[in-house]
Amino acid sequence: MSQSAAKVPVNHRNRKRNFLTLRRIGAFSVESESTPLPHKIRLISQVTQDMPNITYVEFDGTQHTIDAEIGVSIMQNAMNNNVPGIDADCGGECSCATCHVILDDEWFYRLGEPSENEDAMLGLNPERTENSRLSCQIEVSEDMEGLTLALPEFQF
Repeated sequence: MSQSAAKVPVNHRNRKRNFLTLRRIGAFSVESESTPLPHKIRLISQVTQDMPNITYVEFDGTQHTIDAEIGVSIMQNAMNNNVPGIDADCGGECSCATCHVILDDEWFYRLGEPSENEDAMLGLNPERTENSRLSCQIEVSEDMEGLTLALPEFQF
């Protein structure tokens, strides 16, 4: 994730004295200091190009489709987009199973089986299925366009 600091004036009258530092997170950039504040932050259109659509399906059938950031885990993408149903208690360290997702057969085989450590964590989950994975262990890539994940009723 690219992060570069940029200064943006807090208000137009005190442009030279009051600055708020923003971090570039890939979706926004800052233009020159002489540009008025409403025009300082602009969405970069190319950021959303090549971002695969991933759909999270809650236990009740509610769907959440997001533009996933490449190179970031499926879990972190869910957290960044406020997708409910993934708790991520360990923050993606593969030391719990609160980011459990269920893949269909095709995607399970495309993404591969869980590692030994991931398998051990999944073993503690009473809702584990044959196609269960921990979303913190799957990094998003360009070829994941159209991935659909089912979320279990409870995270353990």
